[in-house]
Amino acid sequence: MFPKIKVSDAGSLSEALFAVETQTPFLVVKEIDTRVRNYREPKDLLVKLKISALTAAR
Repeated sequence: MFPKIKVSDAGSLSEALFAVETQTPFLVVKEIDTRVRNYREPKDLLVKLKISALTAAR
């Protein structure tokens, strides 16, 4: 299973994704899927990442 991470707002999500993109080892993201879990009560945002590679260099 994939780990579930909850963040409080879009800014926190942006910071988390930036950290994933800039840290070593680098993850090469093939696809990003973002969705709101419940449109009537938008409390949760789902983000699915498809990783195509894990590398030590850019």
